[in-house]
Amino acid sequence: MTKTTTPDIEDTLYTAIGHANEIWTVVGQGGIVFRFGPFSKEECCQLMNEAVSRGVGMTFIIQSGRVVPWDLMKEISPADYSNEDQPA
Repeated sequence: MTKTTTPDIEDTLYTAIGHANEIWTVVGQGGIVFRFGPFSKEECCQLMNEAVSRGVGMTFIIQSGRVVPWDLMKEISPADYSNEDQPA
């Protein structure tokens, strides 16, 4: 299944990328993964466009230091850990 992003989440992702001090790109299948980088945030957009134009699925790992911006991360990747579906 392909995930699409809305314009709002794209703005949030650009904000997250703006906090990056280096970016790695990862390409893999199964147990074999190749990591390339580090790249600057200025190079990231070009890499994403190149991956899309070539039909290559890439994961971008954004190194943003040790301070976690929790509100931003919750907006990017909300999660519900309740166990309401679990029988008692």
